[in-house]
Amino acid sequence: MARRSVRTWRLLRVLCVAWLSLTPPAPAAAQTESTPTGSGNGARPIRVLLLYAEDRLLPAFVAQDEALRNTVQSGWPGPVTFHTEHLEFLRRPGEVEWKLMLELLERKYQARRPDLIVASTSVGLRFVLAQRVRLFAGIPVVFVAVQREAVADLTIPPDVTGTWLSVNWAGTLDAALALQPKARQVMVVGGASSRDEIWLAQARAQLAPYESRLTIRYSSPAPLAETLRSVASLPNDAIVLVGTYQRDATGREFTPRDVVVQIAKESSVPIYAMVESYVGIGVVGGHVLSPAADGEKAGRLALRVLSGDHPGPPVAGANIHVFDWRQLQRWGLDESRVPAGSVIRFRQPSVWETYRWYIVAVVLIVVAQSALIAGLLVERRQRRQAEAAGRQALEQARRAREELAHTLRVATLGELVAAIAHEMNQPLTAIMTNAEATRRMVDDGSATSIEPVEALADIKAAAVRASQIIQRLRAMARKGPVESREIDLDKLIDETVALLRGDIALRRITILVVPAKDLLPRASGDPIQLQQVLLNLIVNAEDAIATAADGPREIVVETSIDEPGFVHLTVRDTGVGVEEAALEEIFEPFVTTKGGGLGMGLSISRSIVEAHHGRIWATRQWPRGTALHVMLPTAPR
Repeated sequence: MARRSVRTWRLLRVLCVAWLSLTPPAPAAAQTESTPTGSGNGARPIRVLLLYAEDRLLPAFVAQDEALRNTVQSGWPGPVTFHTEHLEFLRRPGEVEWKLMLELLERKYQARRPDLIVASTSVGLRFVLAQRVRLFAGIPVVFVAVQREAVADLTIPPDVTGTWLSVNWAGTLDAALALQPKARQVMVVGGASSRDEIWLAQARAQLAPYESRLTIRYSSPAPLAETLRSVASLPNDAIVLVGTYQRDATGREFTPRDVVVQIAKESSVPIYAMVESYVGIGVVGGHVLSPAADGEKAGRLALRVLSGDHPGPPVAGANIHVFDWRQLQRWGLDESRVPAGSVIRFRQPSVWETYRWYIVAVVLIVVAQSALIAGLLVERRQRRQAEAAGRQALEQARRAREELAHTLRVATLGELVAAIAHEMNQPLTAIMTNAEATRRMVDDGSATSIEPVEALADIKAAAVRASQIIQRLRAMARKGPVESREIDLDKLIDETVALLRGDIALRRITILVVPAKDLLPRASGDPIQLQQVLLNLIVNAEDAIATAADGPREIVVETSIDEPGFVHLTVRDTGVGVEEAALEEIFEPFVTTKGGGLGMGLSISRSIVEAHHGRIWATRQWPRGTALHVMLPTAPR
């Protein structure tokens, strides 16, 4: 530090000596004048000294300086000369540097006294008021972008005016709440430097009325990394307000703009700012400080001072509503809810603005092709004819599928002839036995009054059973249109199992029917087609068990309710099973695992189930066997 001070002192001394050697002695008359002499009628040339105590390359100060210069130059009828001094040393002055800089400014401007002093920020204003008697006695002063709280201990002379830095936290929060009316939390982010603390103090004062309906918390003092983690974990109903951030709780120095970029990158919710230069680096917007508008307002005050008017006490700086169109789109915020008169920046051009000539070219091409309309009409007619032919082909395919399904039913019934004969023998034998017994009891007179009645009842029951068997066979073999109605699935299962029970008994297979635990809703569809599906599944299960050399011989037919609006039918067997890779292939046409099979049973079953808006699929059973699942929609209520 000592070496740095020595080097700085030597550099300043060399600059002073060089300047003093080049500056000619001023005549006495010039030393006594407060303003240079110029032409009349207000067109005299003027000099304006701009004193900046901040980094001159910061975007906000560049915009402020440009607006102030343009306003003064365009509003003053005569020549305007600007002199600029950057007093960065004021932020951390040393005694030697201070004395040398004051001597340099004193010698530099004693012969070329400016007509006006413009001081930027509270640091610059403090310097001017402290050294005014020595350096700028009698010269009016206009300040710009000064925080009122930072100079509360100073007395502002009558010939000093300017613009106060107006940080509108409340206005920005109102704009944010208009865009996010469901917000319930607000996080205010600021640094730990003296300037940062002044901004946060203003935030606490302005946002206090909102605490009755919003949860407001402040990030400072905290390390920057902790602040970034906090904004990254905010809920959807939160808003982030960002002020200045020049230093964090650990003492690390930052450029506020760089901190805002990091916060915008990490934040899980939209962020709003108080400074116009932050709009465009990830901030949605807000009622921001406008350095350009502030510089323009200070320039107009400067023109009044130079014209001899008394502009009065300092005035509030300029704030405007500015928003980033890209961020509004990113967060899904309604642009129509921004305050009236807001400036929307970075708006993407419309389709017409971007592709104007492309659109014109397309229109010209369409106009040029209008001669082809007749040909297009002919082509459309041909296409409709082709579509009609396609529909006719689909109808023929549907009929062929129905024919094949009917053939499959008849073939299946043919295979069940032996079982059906066995099933029919039982009621016929019962009829003959009961009829013979009744005849004998009547002939020998040994019958009581009740016995013939009971025998006749048995004969009737056996006849009814035989009739039902015949009716089921006729229904299965019948060919007719699809009939959709409510179906009692449990009853359909009982009828199908009764039809197959003789064949199942011949094959020494046990079949179990497990109804749903709850009341099973009725399905919707054609009972004959669905009985064909169930018949095919059970017959396939019988064939799979018959192929197995050993092990249990059992078929389970189960119903359940697994999804609302559907009934679930499952047929499980303990047969040889199907490989995992082939579970989907077995539903393809002409794919079979039986030696004499056609491979159409499951394919037709899938067509029938899908025509009923259902699903059919297969799964493996462990340790052996296959399960076929059918999901059917329930009948509408």
